[in-house]
Amino acid sequence: MKKIAITGNIGSGKTTISDILLKAGYKVFQCDKEISNLYLVKNLKNEIKNTFENKVKNLFFKNGRINKIALSDYVFSSSMQLRRLEKIIYYYLEITKKDFLEKNKKKEILFFDIPLLFEKKLEDEYDFIIYLFLNKENQKKRVLKRKNMSEVKLKKILKNQKNFSKSKKISLLIDTNKKKVEVKQTLLEFIQKLS
Repeated sequence: MKKIAITGNIGSGKTTISDILLKAGYKVFQCDKEISNLYLVKNLKNEIKNTFENKVKNLFFKNGRINKIALSDYVFSSSMQLRRLEKIIYYYLEITKKDFLEKNKKKEILFFDIPLLFEKKLEDEYDFIIYLFLNKENQKKRVLKRKNMSEVKLKKILKNQKNFSKSKKISLLIDTNKKKVEVKQTLLEFIQKLS
């Protein structure tokens, strides 16, 4: 089995690439989607409560769900607090990822959309790495279209992200400033060569 990681900074098009792959019939482990589901898990909620309850105002809604906006506004203001949250989440994410691998162990190729691949030093776990990049102008335009995103928040997020496009571990660099049809072609040609 070939394990292929997809990574890149915020707004670089990881979700778009995942959608292309899913439509082509491939299995994709999507970190952001999995994390969204993890926020509903009782054990994770308790850990977040114990760690952040005294620090984050309105951390929980009346229905018991985590106020992700309040939490992210808080952690993106402090890299130390961001690491604390990531440590909790990545522990549970690892369990989910193992389940995904077990369920799909007969597949020839599996994809993993992992935003913090290099930051978490996970690059050696994968056979190939696809790195997405785009210019700052397009990045800002894309990200500011997101719900509950502001320029201030984007600046804080970008402060915690580095550019890893020069890493020798990268198998394919995709410029997502290009049209979606070109991006798709580049991606599918790369996969075809692997088969």
